[in-house]
Amino acid sequence: MHNQLHGVITDDTWYLSLVGVNPALQGQGLGAGLITPVLKETDGLAVATYLETFNPKNISFYKRLGYEIALEVAEPVTGATYWVLVREPIINTTGNNQL
Repeated sequence: MHNQLHGVITDDTWYLSLVGVNPALQGQGLGAGLITPVLKETDGLAVATYLETFNPKNISFYKRLGYEIALEVAEPVTGATYWVLVREPIINTTGNNQL
């Protein structure tokens, strides 16, 4: 999958890997609670993050955190569609980065 990212991300972009919440516990803010500390850190460093998802249901969740679809790809072995989402850092000029 890495070959698909050329021109989509830069070398300093952080990769967010394998985030998941038990479906019975979804909708309680646990997923955002797992990701938000990383996003606060990358915002402070002025670094973008990216992730991949095979589940279209996840896209709206990630968009609420500031991610945008950067690429839609057919996985070469299975042909399954996956999406690469990128979130540019949110730079707060007051010095208080808040999600």
